[in-house]
Amino acid sequence: MGQSRFFEGFLIGAIFGAVIAYLFGDSIKECTEEKIESVKDAVKLNNESPEEKVEKTLGAIEKGFDRITKVLEEKKKTNKG
Repeated sequence: MGQSRFFEGFLIGAIFGAVIAYLFGDSIKECTEEKIESVKDAVKLNNESPEEKVEKTLGAIEKGFDRITKVLEEKKKTNKG
C-alpha cells in the first residue's frame, strides 16, 4: 500500500510540474534570455581597456552634472517667477 501512494504522488507531482512548466515556460524563457544578455553585456564591459572605462565613467559624470545644473536652473527660474 505504501508504494502505490508513492507512485500516485509521484505521478500527480509530475503532471502538476508539466502543467506549471507549460503555463510559465515562456516567461521563464524570457527571464533567462534577459539574464544571459546582461551577463554578455557585463563580459563586454570587462573586455574594455582601463582607458575606455575611465572615459565612459567621466562621460557619465559629466552628463550627471549637466542634469543637476539644468534642474537647479529650473528651480531658480520657478522661485524667481
